[in-house]
Amino acid sequence: PDWQKIEMGDSTIGHVQSLEYCGGGILLIGTGYANGDADIYRSTDYGRTVSKIDPTYFGTASWAFGSIRHCGNGIVLASTWNHTTGVEIFKSTDYGVTWTLVKTFASSYISEIGYCGNGIVFAAVTADSGTGSLYRSEVGFSQAKTLQGVYHQTGTGNIGIGSTQPTATLDVDGTLNVSGKLGINIGTAT
Repeated sequence: PDWQKIEMGDSTIGHVQSLEYCGGGILLIGTGYANGDADIYRSTDYGRTVSKIDPTYFGTASWAFGSIRHCGNGIVLASTWNHTTGVEIFKSTDYGVTWTLVKTFASSYISEIGYCGNGIVFAAVTADSGTGSLYRSEVGFSQAKTLQGVYHQTGTGNIGIGSTQPTATLDVDGTLNVSGKLGINIGTAT
């Protein structure tokens, strides 16, 4: 297959540092340049076209977006590299349209953000001296309000229904166990 260069519309992009696919055709692209002009670009058509996210969300000190991680339900985390004022983690709750600063570290870069489910996030942080540290946070993302998946629960034979943790189980004997509210819509199949 042939590879096609995607026009990003900005001649000052020094590096494309990170990519994250969020589902539904949404792709986030982290860029950077040593002049403090880190940006995130967003595509909603599987990368055919991209547009720059409003840079005022990120300020002007960051050099690059080193890691972008989709955590489900529209929540995305992005980390910066910055050898001057510290590195940051930004959070979006709308698939990268808007962003807020959630954490600043007095280090030079975050090489990776890892998401483990249930709001547990890890950040690999490195200082200019080369000393690395691993940080963990339980940032407390809420569960999805709509059905996100059906899972086979290993070892029990039960079926789990929910997002990152089952909110209902269908036991092998046919019993439905629900935590929280249960809404049932009955309609005619067509």
